[in-house]
Amino acid sequence: MRCLAPCGRIYLQHGASSTTPSGFAPEALDIAAETDFLESAAEAWLALARILRFSDETAARDAAKKALALYERKENLVGAERARSLFSATTTQSA
Repeated sequence: MRCLAPCGRIYLQHGASSTTPSGFAPEALDIAAETDFLESAAEAWLALARILRFSDETAARDAAKKALALYERKENLVGAERARSLFSATTTQSA
């Protein structure tokens, strides 16, 4: 969860509209994705996907897809494969 700390700072600087972790994380990560820190945002989305897959598989898939898009935008093939693997795992579990 260390990777969420920079996103949290960005989130607070832009005016927090949610104080709960479930509301905070996705909104903070969306803000972070608009910065030059694509890799950090992708890592944070992937961490969130790993957490959510135990409670909300749909949200976990969405988070993994966002991580994948950011990794692909950054042309990080290893990160993209990790996100793809997690996305596939959450899709397989729900089928």
